[in-house]
Amino acid sequence: MLTVTRGLYATLAEQYGHLNVPCESMARELLQDRLLKRYPWILGQVELEASLCASAGDRRALRAALSGSEIAAAHHYPVLFLRANAAKTGIYSALGDTHRAWSVAGEGLQTYWNGTYPRIRGYNALIVMDEINFPQGNWFLEAAILKEAIPMVADDPRTTMVAVEEARLGQTLIETGDFDEAERSFRQAKLLLSRSPPGTHRDALSNEVELGLAKVDLRRGRLSASVDRLETIRSTLSQIPDDWLLLDFYQTSGTAQLRSGHFDEAERDLNSAVKLAETDLRQIDTDDDRWKWSRHNEATYRALVELKLRADPTQALLDWEWYKGAALRGRYGRVFGEADTPGWLPASGDKAVTFHGANPETALISFAIFPQGVAVWIWNQDGVREQWIKLDESKLSLLAKNFTEQCSDPHSNPLILHNDGVLLYRKLILPIEPWLSGLRHLIMEPDGPLKALPIGLLVNSSGEYLGDHFVITISPGVAYLNLSKKWTGVFPGSNVLILEGSTVPGWAALPDAEQEAHTIASSFSHSRLISHSSLSTTVFSDEIAQADVFHFAGHAQATAESASLVTGPFDPLKAAQLQAFDRGRVQLVVLSACSTSSGTTGFFDDDDSMVRRLIGARVPEVVASRWMVDSGATVILMKNFYAQLLAGNSPSESLARASRALRAQPGFGHPFYWSSFAVFGRG
Repeated sequence: MLTVTRGLYATLAEQYGHLNVPCESMARELLQDRLLKRYPWILGQVELEASLCASAGDRRALRAALSGSEIAAAHHYPVLFLRANAAKTGIYSALGDTHRAWSVAGEGLQTYWNGTYPRIRGYNALIVMDEINFPQGNWFLEAAILKEAIPMVADDPRTTMVAVEEARLGQTLIETGDFDEAERSFRQAKLLLSRSPPGTHRDALSNEVELGLAKVDLRRGRLSASVDRLETIRSTLSQIPDDWLLLDFYQTSGTAQLRSGHFDEAERDLNSAVKLAETDLRQIDTDDDRWKWSRHNEATYRALVELKLRADPTQALLDWEWYKGAALRGRYGRVFGEADTPGWLPASGDKAVTFHGANPETALISFAIFPQGVAVWIWNQDGVREQWIKLDESKLSLLAKNFTEQCSDPHSNPLILHNDGVLLYRKLILPIEPWLSGLRHLIMEPDGPLKALPIGLLVNSSGEYLGDHFVITISPGVAYLNLSKKWTGVFPGSNVLILEGSTVPGWAALPDAEQEAHTIASSFSHSRLISHSSLSTTVFSDEIAQADVFHFAGHAQATAESASLVTGPFDPLKAAQLQAFDRGRVQLVVLSACSTSSGTTGFFDDDDSMVRRLIGARVPEVVASRWMVDSGATVILMKNFYAQLLAGNSPSESLARASRALRAQPGFGHPFYWSSFAVFGRG
């Protein structure tokens, strides 16, 4: 027994020293000891240590944690159960099972609240929740978790540990806009570190806290204070081997220098940040991690684009498109073409940003929103032109949001809707109106609050809709257009897969969706109609591999976990499963349900947006809705859309004509009925 106990302590020592390989090896060796089974508390501890020593994403770690948890529950060791529960939560999260991770974390927290345990166990139960939430960027939830967790360890003698949590809370509160409380948290972390043992770890944390305070100064407009604080830690920070911290520093300093008018210094720091970010991107293997990279580094590239606008608007656009294609660059490699490939723009340095397949009547219009205004680029075969529009970002955001909400409400006041459409046209389109002469097709790349805006409903000085003068397509970026399959058309002989979910237990019946599905099926000689059935990923992949067109008619939903199509009572078709389209030949996807263009944050280019996933899987054309749709109106719209498509028109032209025909019918004049759907992709 003495040997087993010594072995347990040795394993703990290896774990605390972060020596995973010898730690796991020693734990496994201990588990072979038959004597161990006589002592369930020690057996549970060893199983738990074996789990904690293994790689977090390793199934062996999960099996060990489950075993430790079962032993603790069976023998009524509640503290051991709480430790094992926290370990299980972290492993499920690392394995990508976020739903189960939340469930297990909630079970652990409930156990803590229902008993009397050391406060550190409550702290751990909350911190594992924070670790699940952190990658999602739900800042208000994270702030609430940390505010609950920190008081549980406020008196802990490990002041460095508490300081880390205070600093994390400060960073989170910056994201929520609560700068007063963020500054308080950073100053509390600074005080705790002053009481901590000296060493490199404390020094690194102290610099991180100063960086947080500099961010607060920057967000409050105290530019001189922010720059001064950053300069005091520049030399010491550059010696710390932490690329994430360095990237954060250069991004913050570059932005502070830019706002202060120190453009050379801003360019130096922002270029340093981009270099670190691009190095990190090349080491990322998964789509989800590349998307997280994009969110984390957006501020860096946005500041660099704002800086480049001053001297070289074309280069600013190149950098903007380069950033927007980042998730695809990591997955497909070069996504803008080789330097000698014909395109609208030549290569710039190592950034061969080109746009293929344009015609004289087509232009790409890209927006980028900054605190003091909006940059708009017009990109066609004649080159690039840029217009700076001075606007207040917050006012524009509110106006765009209100307009979109009015469009999506069939009972909104038509006069207010018209007037706001006129105002938005004056702000966004009128400054570039002369450059639109001779164009027929506009590929729009919206930014920020404009991503949800039905831009075709903006009204010109003659009282006419923008969408009545131009065919409009929405795109997430040039890289997506260049990688998409070539549009070869849709014909009566095309293979069409129709998934109809008009009758799903727990959901309202949709008789119009059933009619819609059968009407579309009858328009093609090779159609396969699947009704109200759950589909496995394998079966769906096999079906989609043979299809030229995929049409869904039914219910859609967006939960905290993912956007999805309701294909049956269980296992909805989630955005992540749409990767199957990459290997198929699908030309067109139509998602005929409510709000199918939006991911969990409400935009078409969210990570879990079905639109972004489909376009990222190289589908050239996607039709999806911006808001709740009327099923009766949708039947009429889709019937006319396919009729126009089979007559040889492009998807965008077909949808425009079908929309105009619907709004001409009695009872469907409000934009709610005829303007929910948009075409995303090439057009």
